[in-house]
Amino acid sequence: MAKTSGAVAERPQVTIKGKTHTLPEENFWQRHSPHFEFPLSHAAGWALHIVALVLIFVVWYTYHIGMWNDHTTPDMDAIAIAGGGGGNPNGFGPGPGKGDLPMPQENVPNQPVDPNQNPTPPKALPELPTNSVDPITLPSFADNTGQRVINDGNKVIDAMKSINASARTKMFENLAGKGQGGSGSGGGQGTGTGTGQGGGTGDGKGKLSERQERLLRWALMFNTRDGTDYVRQLDSLGATIGIPEANGDYRIYKNLRERPAKGQVEDLAGIKSIYWIDDKPQSVNGICQALKIPPPAPPQVHFVCFFPIELETKLAKMEEEYMNRKYPGKKVSDVDETRYDVKNNEPIITSMTLKNGR
Repeated sequence: MAKTSGAVAERPQVTIKGKTHTLPEENFWQRHSPHFEFPLSHAAGWALHIVALVLIFVVWYTYHIGMWNDHTTPDMDAIAIAGGGGGNPNGFGPGPGKGDLPMPQENVPNQPVDPNQNPTPPKALPELPTNSVDPITLPSFADNTGQRVINDGNKVIDAMKSINASARTKMFENLAGKGQGGSGSGGGQGTGTGTGQGGGTGDGKGKLSERQERLLRWALMFNTRDGTDYVRQLDSLGATIGIPEANGDYRIYKNLRERPAKGQVEDLAGIKSIYWIDDKPQSVNGICQALKIPPPAPPQVHFVCFFPIELETKLAKMEEEYMNRKYPGKKVSDVDETRYDVKNNEPIITSMTLKNGR
């Protein structure tokens, strides 16, 4: 008993609320972690969390970073959206709204041909000139099919009247040869619209060349806020500007971003490019103010815009594609006018009419 009492006396005691309590033997506490279970389990828990975080990061990196660095082209397929944009699903062409509708097929019954009935002969018109062609006299001439080259009241011809006969004949004859460039003319306003024309190829012997026909057929329209906006649009199309001088010469301005613009007098016979004419006083004054150059003196209040051959080629391709859609089976020689509007520095076709008025 003495031994037992001594053992009990050696254990620590604590007093709680006035009562003395003897703590249990030390081997009670050691029994819960005799082989370091607590630190090992604690360390294992942290290790598992770290491994989980590493795996999450690897998955995220593989999916996101790897995908950003993958430059292979994804599989793509085309879909057709019927109608679209509130437009007519049967329409076509670049314009907004319902677009142009395909021409309806004419239901013409087959009728026997009366061999005794003489066809109506085409109206006799004079032959086309071969030399020194003044374009404002062309409404009286026919092409090789007997159709008038241009209709009366052509806006291009009206604009050309502001140029002296020598200059307009020289520019028109520049387009009679084969192969390069184009031409055009028209009018415009700094706050409104203008018209212009372009050109193609041909031999100029006994008939108009393709480029001369385009000159009389293409209408180029600009919508501008002021002279500065007008100059910006012309520059975006690669244009150069010709301003008439008092003696009839033209000063050509090639850098439309220079202020004040610097030009040189050039012979129009050496310029074989698509061109158009603006004879509206508001447009002429706005252009000259924007370029900080003196305006032309009356009565030659106009300027001539010359465009690069790349633009002519683009307009010709657009015209052919549009004609094939709207008038299948027709030729460009059947077209009376193709109208282009410049929107966001890009020309688009907004209308096309045939010589028979369709």
